[in-house]
Amino acid sequence: MSRRRHSSRRSNKMKNNRRANATASREYLFEIITNKGTTSPRLQNTAVKQMWNIGKRHRIGLHPLIKSEICRTCKIHLLPQSKVRIRNGKRIITCCQCGRIKRFVLEVKV
Repeated sequence: MSRRRHSSRRSNKMKNNRRANATASREYLFEIITNKGTTSPRLQNTAVKQMWNIGKRHRIGLHPLIKSEICRTCKIHLLPQSKVRIRNGKRIITCCQCGRIKRFVLEVKV
């Protein structure tokens, strides 16, 4: 009894469909996270955790604009009132929940 193998073309198509669905989900969650006035912080944190899990499962990165607004330790959305300092040309953000410190180099406009 011979076994039929899936063609690589079919598996590549399925893989691309899964990745496209994951990217569409990521974009939808990005919209939920960025609507600061209309959504509750609890819903935003849930969306961040789901976006993180989708990214891990399908090996797609976080949305570039939201990457700096997520705490990688506790996976919550960093609120605008979180501790932000500017020191030595770096923007330093401290998470209010877990205390993780994120540092970003400020872009110099010439």
